[in-house]
Amino acid sequence: MILWCLFKGYKANTDSQLRLYLAQKINEYNDEKQMMEEELINLAENKYKTLVKSGGWCAPNEDQKEVLVLRAQIEDINKKKDASCNAKRG
Repeated sequence: MILWCLFKGYKANTDSQLRLYLAQKINEYNDEKQMMEEELINLAENKYKTLVKSGGWCAPNEDQKEVLVLRAQIEDINKKKDASCNAKRG
């Protein structure tokens, strides 16, 4: 029971890489791999530390990166449009 509460809590985190990693551990558990609560806690903590050290913690995934690029392009277009409008007025 405690293990399922840990699984549920870990799935609520915001980092997509950690969620995928823990989903794999849930699948292993569902496939009858024995796992104790402390083991899951240690695995999650080690994965978190690795992600933080590598700069991967809460890093945007490919879809999020694409959205960020598109937003930057839109902002650039809007700035150019505003500058053009201001030049015409002045």
